[in-house]
Amino acid sequence: MPVDDLTVIDFVAINATTGDAMLVIADQLEWNAQNEHLLILQNKINAYLAGIENGSLYEAYPDAKNRNIVIDIKAKYEPNETGCIF
Repeated sequence: MPVDDLTVIDFVAINATTGDAMLVIADQLEWNAQNEHLLILQNKINAYLAGIENGSLYEAYPDAKNRNIVIDIKAKYEPNETGCIF
């Protein structure tokens, strides 16, 4: 799933140790000086948050109900300085 597809949650899992619902962002984009990547990543995170707030996450993934929600970014490339600050 590309990070710029705001219509899907890339991956959902329940952490066997903590019981948290893990919402994973699969980030395959490289970082550059213009930081377009940062806006794309912010939009993806905001889409995940909207799904939590409007309940669509729980409709699609009922096992996530009544759990702590963790958004985890799995990046293919190391972020630049601005990405690390974000």
